[in-house]
Amino acid sequence: MTYRIGELDPRFGVPDAELRDILDDAMALWQAESGRTLFKADRSGSLAIHLQYDKRQDRWEARQQAEQALEHARQRYEVLREEHDTLRQALETRQAAYRQQIQRYELRLAAHNTRVRQWNRGEIAHNAARARQLDQEAQALERQRQALEEQAAAAERSRLRVNQSVEAIRVAVEDLNRQVAYLNERFAAEPGYDKARYTRRQRGGVVTHSITVYQFHDRDDLRQVLAHELGHALGISHVEDPGALMYYRITDQNRGLTRLTAADHRALRDACGVALGGPPSAGTIASAAGPNRE
Repeated sequence: MTYRIGELDPRFGVPDAELRDILDDAMALWQAESGRTLFKADRSGSLAIHLQYDKRQDRWEARQQAEQALEHARQRYEVLREEHDTLRQALETRQAAYRQQIQRYELRLAAHNTRVRQWNRGEIAHNAARARQLDQEAQALERQRQALEEQAAAAERSRLRVNQSVEAIRVAVEDLNRQVAYLNERFAAEPGYDKARYTRRQRGGVVTHSITVYQFHDRDDLRQVLAHELGHALGISHVEDPGALMYYRITDQNRGLTRLTAADHRALRDACGVALGGPPSAGTIASAAGPNRE
């Protein structure tokens, strides 16, 4: 089958030369094991390859943006959660230290107050040394009380930061849920193999074919889409094997495949009469007639 490059929408950013390289890779999937030249470039070839930008590519790009926004929201949530855990642990450590300091302070204060009462009741000797000792104890206790107030204020600031982080996490969770709902609502129902379409026309005894690609993710995805549609150009219908190139949609099993499966082999043999594994030939074969396919 002879082919040519048709109209290429510049919004895809795939120039003619790059598309030819990708086409070579796509055709190699069919030709490598068939032992025959199935496709040949020709300026007036009967099979035209087009890249047509439409709502499908818009939809994919919108989905990419939505997925990126979702990933950003998820990362934001994870960062906030880690920050919250760090703040909470710091608060717990600060509060535990504060409680220990309070206990020590209260014990020292109780002991000091006992000695003051004893002084007041005359149960201990009134002299300058004992008065100086009680005064020094009182001053030390006052300093400790002030330090405890500072610790309490710091713990309160930590508590407020923890509460703020809880609120930030709540907002992040709402944003995350909103992003998930948007993604599911707008993009959950994906079509089957709606990335491209193979069309066969016959006018006045002249048969023409075209492959029009509407959407692809990257170079590898475009290669697979083209290879699938080239299969239709050869007259091959969809097969039942989810791991096959000619399965009706791209799956985790057939994504990025580099060789035809047994189901693809059988389909090629049945459609075109290709004896797989035969010696290379310079000739071309005509595709079997078939309806338009995706």
